Amino acid sequence: MWTFRIHDTLSGALLTVVNPSSGSWRRSFTAIGSGSHVFQLRDAEERGAQTISDWKSLWRNITRPWARTLVVCWGDVPLYAGMIVSRKYDKTKGTLTVQHEEFAAILKRRHMYSLDSFNPSAALVLNNVSFQGLLRGVVLPGVNIAGAPYWTLPVDLPAAQSGSLSMTWYQYQGMTISDMLDEVSRMTGSPDWDFRPKFDA
Repeated sequence: MWTFRIHDTLSGALLTVVNPSSGSWRRSFTAIGSGSHVFQLRDAEERGAQTISDWKSLWRNITRPWARTLVVCWGDVPLYAGMIVSRKYDKTKGTLTVQHEEFAAILKRRHMYSLDSFNPSAALVLNNVSFQGLLRGVVLPGVNIAGAPYWTLPVDLPAAQSGSLSMTWYQYQGMTISDMLDEVSRMTGSPDWDFRPKFDA
């Protein structure tokens, strides 16, 4: 059966299981998968014994844009994970609609440096690596930068691997992680890759 879970984006921790009244989602290998879901906030059965004030506070918390991720599962197997990017409450209908996008969406908004570590002369240098090592090296600064805990995301990257490829990107170029991945994808022999959602064992 289908199940829907809300996780903290930074830690990956499960916050709650939810029951949307409607919605849709799609994964994509060539673009950024996305979707939207609708929740009935006036459903007394869903609210249970919680006060209306606590119920509203809960939903404000669990649908915070970018801080929360909606995971769609078949049973306990995650098939789609979308970071909530926007939410809209309809007072007339009592519904909350959330829009969400796959992990790749944040790579279009992140560079190889955090907000307070830009150095135009610094560079990301990857020497003598395979395509696997190249992909790991490109994505890594987009999900983990020392001294920037707000930057870290629970992404399981493949191991570093040596090879015959070398690339250099300078911070002054202003390229996003997604830009650099696009450059790698255009290289001869570049493999396909997929940011597939999974739960830790």
